[in-house]
Amino acid sequence: MPQLQEGTIQFRVTGIPSTSLDESIRISNEVSAELHKQFPQIRSVLATSDALRAVKRPM
Repeated sequence: MPQLQEGTIQFRVTGIPSTSLDESIRISNEVSAELHKQFPQIRSVLATSDALRAVKRPM
């Protein structure tokens, strides 16, 4: 986790494996806009995105 400055918030979007990068970015932008709307004291937003991946492990 990066060191954040006062007024910065970080969030992570986790989607299903079939979620495209474009869709993840679109959702992150919507969340960011809503955070700015609800909390005007936020100066910047750091979003990360990840999709859950099924991993086959040898037994």
